[in-house]
Amino acid sequence: MLVKLRSCLQENSDLKSTKTELNTLLVRQREEQDALKKKLQESEKKLFHNQQEISHLKEQEEIAQKLKDQMLQTHKELMLMGELQQKYQENININKYRNNKQPEHDMVVSTLKAEIKVLQAQLDRDSLQLTACQQRIIELEENVKNKDVCVTELKKKLEDVKISQEDEIKSIEDKYQAVMKINQGLEGKLLQLYSQVDELRRPKQTKGASVSPLHDCIDSSNHRNRTESDPSAMETAPKQTEQTVYKFHSVPANDTFNPSHTEIHNDIPHSVGVRELDGASLVSKESGIEP
Repeated sequence: MLVKLRSCLQENSDLKSTKTELNTLLVRQREEQDALKKKLQESEKKLFHNQQEISHLKEQEEIAQKLKDQMLQTHKELMLMGELQQKYQENININKYRNNKQPEHDMVVSTLKAEIKVLQAQLDRDSLQLTACQQRIIELEENVKNKDVCVTELKKKLEDVKISQEDEIKSIEDKYQAVMKINQGLEGKLLQLYSQVDELRRPKQTKGASVSPLHDCIDSSNHRNRTESDPSAMETAPKQTEQTVYKFHSVPANDTFNPSHTEIHNDIPHSVGVRELDGASLVSKESGIEP
């Protein structure tokens, strides 16, 4: 009887320690999940910033393309102006030979030369601006290529993080469901035992005198275990206890509780001793502690 009682107590303590370890593991897994969620949010934030930069670079590229088109148009205009300048120069040369002695001819020539200088200076400025714009376009295209490579890498990392997070969440949920099933089995078993104790309490009150020493030891052990798991039981437990006796068969550790494993003896005479109940375990419970 004592051996079975000790085995039951040991099994109870093992289950409590297992439950504590599983709860600790669950908390750790939740912390890891929160860290992964935070990392995922940071990755999404970086991806958002990169997308904003890419959109900004695309706008700059469009502006550069417009400038490039303008430069091409300006270049065409400069070519036309060069052709016009050449025609003017030819006209100047013709008029120079025709009207070499006329002062008006000299004034026209000087005016055309001044216009040629102005057009040449404008052509030089436009050529420099066109070269700078072309260099800027090349730099913007390189930046866009680099940003595209970075965005591709970030998307790949984000997909890897999502896949790993889904696997971890699934494993955590499986462990949580296993812990909940174990807890439900234990709670059902305890509720069945407490209900049997309540049913045996009234007809077996007179039996407490014959097994008082053993029951006192069992009461103190059970009371200590119950108050450790539920501190509120220390406040609600009354000072005086009543001794109750019940008989139960041992249940395998991997099976759920079955009421058929427990037999209630309401017709046991008061003269029957502790060892006369087919070698079954006799356990005393304090009547004041509610399940």
